[in-house]
Amino acid sequence: IDGMNMVDGVTADYDHFDIDATTPTLRLVFGLLVKNYCVPLFAILFLVYRGLLWWPVSYMLFKDCWTIIRSGQAEKLRPGKTWVLYVLMVCNIPMGFLQLYWSSVIVTKVYEIVNNDVGAIK
Repeated sequence: IDGMNMVDGVTADYDHFDIDATTPTLRLVFGLLVKNYCVPLFAILFLVYRGLLWWPVSYMLFKDCWTIIRSGQAEKLRPGKTWVLYVLMVCNIPMGFLQLYWSSVIVTKVYEIVNNDVGAIK
């Protein structure tokens, strides 16, 4: 059949896919949108939420966990499950350092991009 193809028992009608001259334009617009808006926004938000705010929130987590464990509320509310709070607190520490590592990777990349752009201007 003209314009039809059989793949794994599914018929695909390629005549209905309107891939024309506008497709490269859409790809270009999408690429520019991602490069110029999404990437910088991701970097900024990651640095704020994961690089900076991780530690104050972690402090509140540790404070709350210790308060609940010391008061006996953890065992009272979830008997035999207090270990989950200890695991959460222990895992939070390496996760925090992982956030710092990724933040340093982002800052390094931003520094390289800024230096390359400044070098291109000179």
